[in-house]
Amino acid sequence: MADKTKNSEEIKIDDSNMEKPRRLNNPWMLSTTVLAIIAVVLLILTFASSGITGKAISENQAGQKTVSFVKDIYKIDVTLKDTSTEGNLYKIDLLMDDGSPVTLYTTKDFSFMKLPNGYWVSVLEVREQAAAYQVAEGQASTPAEVVKSDKPEVELFVMTHCPYGTQAEKGFIPAIEALGGTINAKIRFVHYFMHGDVEEQETYAETCIREEQSSKFINYLKCFLETGDSTNCVTKIGVDKTKLDSCVSSGKGKEYYEGDKTLSEGYGVRGSPTLIINGGEAEFYPRSPSNALSVICSAFNTEPDQCSLELSADNPATGFGTSSSSSDTTAGSCV
Repeated sequence: MADKTKNSEEIKIDDSNMEKPRRLNNPWMLSTTVLAIIAVVLLILTFASSGITGKAISENQAGQKTVSFVKDIYKIDVTLKDTSTEGNLYKIDLLMDDGSPVTLYTTKDFSFMKLPNGYWVSVLEVREQAAAYQVAEGQASTPAEVVKSDKPEVELFVMTHCPYGTQAEKGFIPAIEALGGTINAKIRFVHYFMHGDVEEQETYAETCIREEQSSKFINYLKCFLETGDSTNCVTKIGVDKTKLDSCVSSGKGKEYYEGDKTLSEGYGVRGSPTLIINGGEAEFYPRSPSNALSVICSAFNTEPDQCSLELSADNPATGFGTSSSSSDTTAGSCV
């Protein structure tokens, strides 16, 4: 009897980007890690046994479907640059609107996709999850149980150019400003980039401002979130440009980012935005200032007076700008 595996296509997935088991403080993060590893193992077994799970499509079709997928799910404007075949995968080369290149891989039946962060996802499951995350106007997420403390540690992990991350920042900043010194709050950055070199360089610049010119950081972010123009905001807010340029060019900005990266990986962050309170992930949508305040205040042993403040219940629009939008009540993220 012929060896069936010799007649079937086999895809070998490089597991160097698989998350290694580690001790986590949050048991939910541990279960997420285990499920992720199981999912990858099942994915490998599926590929090894049958190559693809459905009917193969052409390179061009895969390219066009990838463009639509990225635009629909991640709200990122991309164009198709090139497609090619690498073994049993299609390599899809895209260009961001700023000209930065991004490469994705898909199975030939377009059932699975490898993202820039190295993780495989099921295209169908991602679309189903995106649909399930639609939240009715004004309906807040059910608060997850968070560890309470006298002075909560609050960390928002984002990507500088993720439209959902910028949306979250616009809701988060008024809340942490209102709470002031009653919390330890920090805006940090996830451990991978999805929006090209412009995002990587902006991340290093923002970590430099945060760590070396902290009094300017929030005002700089407010300006940047409104316009997306870093150069103009540095001037407008009065950031010391010489000091900033030195920090970035010397590599200190990247060193500061490495600290965020280590924390992001340790928490098991899987996308932008991710809100971490007292070491555990917290639900945060709609991303209005009012809801951000409510979520953070749920982590106090005794709520301070600031938790009674009335902040805007308007959900910020995704991306840059100051508008709000009832259509942006989704829990979308860049993963």
